[in-house]
Amino acid sequence: MIKPDPDFFELLVKKSGVKKSEIIFTDDRKENVDASNNFGIKSIQFLNAEQLIKDLKTEGVKISR
Repeated sequence: MIKPDPDFFELLVKKSGVKKSEIIFTDDRKENVDASNNFGIKSIQFLNAEQLIKDLKTEGVKISR
């Protein structure tokens, strides 16, 4: 299976052992981000490192450099 197949995201949740609400999925392809969001997993489209760090901080993720 591959992204954006919903079975991929189901396996991600199952293997991670955490709730959908505890996952932040990142990908550079909009269709994969949209599929993840539609599955109920918060997602960020990767455009560049600076943007990703900003978006992760917005989601409450602590970033250390």
